Amino acid sequence: MTQNPQSELVVVTRAKELCSYIMNVTQKSPKHFRFTFITRLQNLSLNVIENIYRANDILFGGKHGTEHYAERLEYQRKALTDIRVLAYFAFLSMEQQCILPKQYEQISKLSTDCQLLPTASENLLEKIYILRYNFPGLQQTSSIGRIGFSKPCCIVS
Repeated sequence: MTQNPQSELVVVTRAKELCSYIMNVTQKSPKHFRFTFITRLQNLSLNVIENIYRANDILFGGKHGTEHYAERLEYQRKALTDIRVLAYFAFLSMEQQCILPKQYEQISKLSTDCQLLPTASENLLEKIYILRYNFPGLQQTSSIGRIGFSKPCCIVS
């Protein structure tokens, strides 16, 4: 597990844990899965971290605040989509015996943690934006296509 520096966000720490675990697990996977499941799982886990960093690096405010807010939400949504796709590929990998059921269970837990955190931060970000910049139109437009808390992935017992 990675250490959590004080300045690092929880969602970044969880995404790094997920990525690290996937990198370790896939190194031991059969070679004939290398270009189907392994590469996809590794790339998706890296994309999650990348999109979280991109979202957090966007500062919003001033006269272009709405554009920056929308761009930030777009990166958060990309990260969530990548997490969901990663969880599905992990399930397929388990079915094809590329990874073990216990490994899938751990990936499922870590990906669920990563899914819930950006969704919560998106809701918080919207409230802060509305309060700070007094932009009431955001309440109406941002609820379209809102990402809600999704069901966790299947846990293998």
